[in-house]
Amino acid sequence: MGTKEQTDKELAILEAAEKLFSEKGYGLTSTVEIARKAGCNQSLVHYYFRTKSNLFETIFEKKVELFFSTFTSIDAQCV
Repeated sequence: MGTKEQTDKELAILEAAEKLFSEKGYGLTSTVEIARKAGCNQSLVHYYFRTKSNLFETIFEKKVELFFSTFTSIDAQCV
């Protein structure tokens, strides 16, 4: 498996998980559903993220980074 393919699969898992967490909530979303929506198997979800909790934390961290980078760029434009 090449690096680009791994990155694409990882991104697909993140996108699927984010959508399902938003629609159903963390507790009602399973890694099987995430894998199905991402077009892979559950083992690949666990390979990249180990647990559903780690997957959620990765999504949350990316959202926090986006949130703060937005304020940083707005602040830089005001100076």
